[in-house]
Amino acid sequence: MGTAEGIAPVRWFRSFRGFIREATAELKRVVWPTWDELKGYTYLVLLVIAVVAVWLGLLEFVLAWLTNKVGLYGRG
Repeated sequence: MGTAEGIAPVRWFRSFRGFIREATAELKRVVWPTWDELKGYTYLVLLVIAVVAVWLGLLEFVLAWLTNKVGLYGRG
């Protein structure tokens, strides 16, 4: 009984250490973007977020106006 309890933490540590080694090796193979690419992608993401926010805002405004005209929503 004592040996099984002692082996499990060692096995867990070895598998965790193997995972860290594999993750480190994989990260060394990654082709990281240049600073200019990173800035360009960041601006693109911010632009898409702004466009989607405006689109959803307009959609919400139009739907609220329509439901108010039809009488499905509160008067206001």
